[in-house]
Amino acid sequence: MEYEEENISQEELEQAEDDRETEDEEAAPKRADRKEIKEPEEEPMVRRPKSAGLLLTIFGAVLIVLIGGLASYYYYTFQQMGRSNERVLTDVWDETVLATINLVNKFDQISEFTQLGESDSDNFESYVSDANRAVRDGVFDVRSQTGLDVSASTFASKLNSFLDDYSNMLGELKRIASRADEIDDPNELKELIGYGDDMESSYDALILASNSFIQANLPRDIFDMPDDISTMLEDKLESDGTLEAQEKENRQAAEQVATQFVQAWKDRDADGMSALMTSGARGEFNRGVLEDSSDITSFRIMSTKMDADAAIEISGRLEKETPDGQTADEDWKFTLIKTGDNWLIDTWKKV
Repeated sequence: MEYEEENISQEELEQAEDDRETEDEEAAPKRADRKEIKEPEEEPMVRRPKSAGLLLTIFGAVLIVLIGGLASYYYYTFQQMGRSNERVLTDVWDETVLATINLVNKFDQISEFTQLGESDSDNFESYVSDANRAVRDGVFDVRSQTGLDVSASTFASKLNSFLDDYSNMLGELKRIASRADEIDDPNELKELIGYGDDMESSYDALILASNSFIQANLPRDIFDMPDDISTMLEDKLESDGTLEAQEKENRQAAEQVATQFVQAWKDRDADGMSALMTSGARGEFNRGVLEDSSDITSFRIMSTKMDADAAIEISGRLEKETPDGQTADEDWKFTLIKTGDNWLIDTWKKV
């Protein structure tokens, strides 16, 4: 009994297996159809022409070469410009040193304050002007430089500050030299000394930033010059002290003679005028001057100047009134010479 059941089961198993194979064979075409439906169709690959890629490669290479070349060109150009401008700074400094040496050498020839204002062709004032011209030219050149590196730019800034202070000092020195005969107060040198101190301070700052631009230093005498000039003025005023009273007395005496002379002229007093003239002036005196229809109404002394040890020049202004009541001013210059103990009119003329 058991044996039969076992044989039936085996047959059933085999039958079942055959049925599955049959089902698989029938289902296979359907699965293939489904796969074909699900799988998307591949797009055909577009092939780019090889020549286009080659052109792009060549263009990129050329562009890289151009950019590199331009970069190298501008780097070289700016580098050369920077070096050229640095040479300008060095040249400016050398010119400043040379002008300063010439000025100091001329100043060494001066021993008295009044010599600062001498008007000969090789005078001190002309050396001051030459030095200031070189300094101002240097300021212009320094300010026009570009493309400097950090070190050169720092030096240029310090150099510009120094040249400005130096020019201020030279400008004041020129003013003093042009008025050396008139200056009689030490306070008139205060600005010169102040500018000298500023110049020395900016020079010290310049030296600290000089790097390799400064090959020669300024002579130290240029920084001592304002104080040396102040000492000269003090010596002059001290030596003039003994002559001051006498000079004042001579000025007052000459002014009194000029006033008396004009008063006699106003009074149409020819003899009174002649009495106050030198013999040479009396010989040239034209009495027709007294026939002028206009009357002198007033006389005012404008300035009195000692031309030499025995001559004084007085500038005065006459006010005249015409017969019709109109007034007019006339400027006259009187030169007086001391003859013996008296001051006398030597020349007088309208200016």
